[in-house]
Amino acid sequence: MDASTWRVEPGSSTRSPLDLAKSAEALLPIEAKISWVEFPLTPDEVVQLNYQLVSKSVDGESDGYSVLLNPYTAQITGTRLSEPGADLSATPLIPLLFKLHYSLLLGESGGTFLGVTASLLLFSVLTGLILWWPLGGKWRQAFVIKRKTSSERRLFDIHKTLGFYHALVLMVLLVSGIAMNLPANFNALVEAFSPLNLAEQTYSRPIDGQLPINWGLAAQIADSRYPEGKLAWLIAPKSELGIYQVCKSGVPLMVGIQGYRCVWIDQYNQDILQVIDATTGSIGDILLQWQWPLHSGRALGWLGRILVFMTGLVCPVLYITGVMRWQQKRRAAKLHQTKKTPA
Repeated sequence: MDASTWRVEPGSSTRSPLDLAKSAEALLPIEAKISWVEFPLTPDEVVQLNYQLVSKSVDGESDGYSVLLNPYTAQITGTRLSEPGADLSATPLIPLLFKLHYSLLLGESGGTFLGVTASLLLFSVLTGLILWWPLGGKWRQAFVIKRKTSSERRLFDIHKTLGFYHALVLMVLLVSGIAMNLPANFNALVEAFSPLNLAEQTYSRPIDGQLPINWGLAAQIADSRYPEGKLAWLIAPKSELGIYQVCKSGVPLMVGIQGYRCVWIDQYNQDILQVIDATTGSIGDILLQWQWPLHSGRALGWLGRILVFMTGLVCPVLYITGVMRWQQKRRAAKLHQTKKTPA
């Protein structure tokens, strides 16, 4: 699939989500199950409709496909196999990197492993801050890297200084990673201090003889009832009792800060069951809503993304200098022990 299928010429106005859904339905296989929809962030991007089909090659597995739609004409610009159920070698690069990032390509067990690892790293960062604290009151030395000094001291300064300047962002990334990879454990911890109104506890109510609404109508309902911001993504119901989740970005939440607002809709009677953003609900609800915007850096726009990117680059530097510093101290301890041992 070439780059032209992902970019479109901006028009004067976009088509409604309902028009987009009707256009896509004409192409989709009858047995296709819509999973999620990603709306464009910029005027020249396409709408990405994702659906699942039972794999023809592996029993019990489903393959993920994407249909790309021009938001101005509702025409289909391309289709692709985006997530092969069992064949990782056929997975496109970006979805492959995403799976590698959150689960090491090991599925649920890999996600759990990384969640536990993030918990241990969070403890490591906190203990690192304690060790950084200048007990002797030499605060200036705690914030700078000395130039004219030994290689051992320079290595120590690089590790502690970079660690301090990126500690806050790193802790935010680790906490949000734990929240997404270990949601049950994280939610239980949060709920011990603040009640949660989890959308997972909300269900659609089937009506005899009435078919579920399609994703286009669900998006249109949320957009018309809550016009602030722009459509960002939609998650379709996973079962006959499931609900539509429609989220909008760029919603003014506080002075100078924009965020997300998510609307949950009954798939039969079109009722809005729940509305949550980063300023509504209990303290626990607000905390959960901030995790993805903080983890991705989107909470602060490009500044946030740059901070997350820079922190990602700093991480291997901290790991390498930490190991080197440990080796230095180990060699020093052995040398000291040798000098103390009588000939």
